[in-house]
Amino acid sequence: MQPTLPRSLSRLLPLLALLSSGFAAAQTSPWYIGASQTVTHESNLYRLADGVAEPPGVSKSDTVYSTALLGGLDLPVSRQRLYGTATLRASRFQDNDVLDNDGYSLRAGIDWATINRLSGNLDLSANRNLARFSTDTEIGVLTRQNIEDSQRLAATVRLGVVTQYTAEASLEYQRTDYSAPEYNSRENRRTTGTLGLRWRPGGSNVFGAGLRHTDGEYPRFAAVAGGGFAADNYTRTGLDLIANVEVGGASRIDTRLTLGRTRYDLADQRDTSGVTGFVAWIWRPGAKLQLDTRLSRDTGQDSFFSGSPLIDGAVDTSRTTTTLRLRADYAATAKIRLNAGLSHAQRDLVRTLPPTAFLPVNARGDDTTTEFTLGATWEPTRSVVVGCDVGHEKRSVDGVLSLPYSANRLSCYGQIFLR
Repeated sequence: MQPTLPRSLSRLLPLLALLSSGFAAAQTSPWYIGASQTVTHESNLYRLADGVAEPPGVSKSDTVYSTALLGGLDLPVSRQRLYGTATLRASRFQDNDVLDNDGYSLRAGIDWATINRLSGNLDLSANRNLARFSTDTEIGVLTRQNIEDSQRLAATVRLGVVTQYTAEASLEYQRTDYSAPEYNSRENRRTTGTLGLRWRPGGSNVFGAGLRHTDGEYPRFAAVAGGGFAADNYTRTGLDLIANVEVGGASRIDTRLTLGRTRYDLADQRDTSGVTGFVAWIWRPGAKLQLDTRLSRDTGQDSFFSGSPLIDGAVDTSRTTTTLRLRADYAATAKIRLNAGLSHAQRDLVRTLPPTAFLPVNARGDDTTTEFTLGATWEPTRSVVVGCDVGHEKRSVDGVLSLPYSANRLSCYGQIFLR
């Protein structure tokens, strides 16, 4: 039986459609409200390994209906700017209704400036969603609901904004929690501080260097006898080198290289030293086409918290992850846009949970995941957007810490806005 939408959301959709048709030509305002409906079919929802049958009572493929209410604000106030976005989401599964869930994405912040060359930003965000299913041999296949909660609070202060040189300091706190006890060991908290100097010789070219330090913790890394948990603390220290350079009028290259090391108290097999960072190239050969290329290498925590384009929110416990992403966007007409993407990620895997007889502490391996996507959007008015995309994902494995799988996805959505 096809899932029904929550009654409150169902009643709002016709009203928003009527309002949007009447206000399509309205002036731009600092706020918007809207609604969206997404239908997604997954051929391998749980990312089950190749050749493995689904457990009893579980459907390997499924169709998901997601309804969302949207809102946002972008309001200049003198030298300041207030902004915020909110999404309230209800997701219903056609076959695996045990996964039905309600979630949200919230963000609010302020860009501020004074008359004394001092400026900064304060940004707060919170998200709740169904954690993306993965497949590994440490936890195994989880076929029940696992809600992921994440929060982020970041503050940045800059001195010398209108000069060639700008001093910058930032402090950021992030945490992730899971409802499923199987994921206790992968809950994470971390605080990162940076201090650096940037030089702008002219135009939009920027060069800089700075120090970065992270204190992190897996608070429930291992259960201990008698109850409670032992935490695994880690630190990461490094030197950042950045360069953002315009190459002619059609290209831009952004880079960050971090020379650093990461050390763990308990899972020291994850210790790393060396270079991490990214190189991104944006090329606009014409008014209609934009090509983005990005190569990155990060530790597992950095890949997760930065929203790796391929891992896409999956809990990444790798020692390091190297990702190559290619994306093309093409404006076929004033109202129709096409896009294509290719992502290729290789993870260096080590044992991250307390050892067992089946997986000793020195277990190692790697896996490679490739994903290809095609999509199109149609925007008949500035208040309505309709789109579809298809994707194929495949993972190959070397070692005992991961499992190979393949999955296909088809998704279509519609969004209505009142501005």
